[in-house]
This record gives sequence, structure tokens and C-alpha cells, in this order.
Amino acid sequence: MRLRTKLLLFFLPLVLLSVASMTQLARQVVQGIVEEQVAKRGISVAAGIAQDPDIVVGLWNRDEEWLIPPLQTVLRQTQALYAAVLDPQGQVLAHTDVSETGKVYSDSITTVALRAERALAQRSFVEGQPVVDIAFPMWDDQRAYAAEEFLLLGEDNFAGMRRLGTLRFALPLTDAIETGRA
Repeated sequence: MRLRTKLLLFFLPLVLLSVASMTQLARQVVQGIVEEQVAKRGISVAAGIAQDPDIVVGLWNRDEEWLIPPLQTVLRQTQALYAAVLDPQGQVLAHTDVSETGKVYSDSITTVALRAERALAQRSFVEGQPVVDIAFPMWDDQRAYAAEEFLLLGEDNFAGMRRLGTLRFALPLTDAIETGRA
């Protein structure tokens, strides 16, 4: 066998393996970037909803009628699988699936979300479908969401503020996963 043939037989599998590995790595990176963008968009929508006077009144009064319209806005803007408002103990005050209203959630994701001072975006599964679970804390002082205060102080200051509840919703990742596979 000639030297060229031997080198070709040796290096060709290495090149093919390298190309396959780099392709898989690129797909994972793209998928991660798309998932991150989905989470950022969800948190942005949640921050906007947090400033809606209806949701604040609904939380103060624990009134589902005031909470449902902002939740429906979340569904329209994000194509979320569900949207809910929980009180500080994890009881569902309002949910887009009315059968969930009144239940108390005690799963690990909810427990972490109820303790967090800032918005959380965690990857999880809902009915076997991959999602980004967004949990956004709602405070009794709307200045907590003001961008000017963050810029002036360099951080959010939640000390002394009472937590009214948590806005929570799940954004599907099906499109992000398909983008990563393309």
C-alpha cells in the first residue's frame, strides 16, 4: 500500500470524527444561546407585568378577577404553557388552568422560587415537554422594578419590602431545541 493511501486511511476517520464533534458542539452552543434568549424574554415580560396595577391590586386583595387579565397577557405575549400567581406560601391565587386555583405548590422549583429575591429562570419539564420555568417575585413597593433606582444604587434593595407573591409561567423550549438541531 502506498504512503498516501495509508495516510488517507489514517487521517480521514480522524477528520470525520472531528467534524462530527464540532457539529455537535456547535448545536449545543446554539441551543444554549436560544434557551438563554427565551429566558431573558420571559423575565422581561414578567417585569412588565409586575408593573401592571391590576396584578398589584389583585395581590393586595387576593382577588382572582384582577389577576386573570395580566396572566392572559403573559400567555398572549409569550405562548406560555401556563401562567400563575402564587402567594408567599405557595398557594395559587390565580392560574390560567382554573382547576389549579387554591392548590398549594410545594415542589422544589416552587420552594426555590418563593425564596428568591430576583427573577429565576430554570429549565424543567411540564408534561414531558422541556420548558424554561420563569418565577418573578412581586413586592409591595413598585419602586423595586424601577430601572432608575437600579442604575443609581447599582443593586435592587428589597430590605423592608413585603413580598406579595410570585408570578410564574412556563415557556416551551421545543423551538429552541429544533433550532439547535437544524
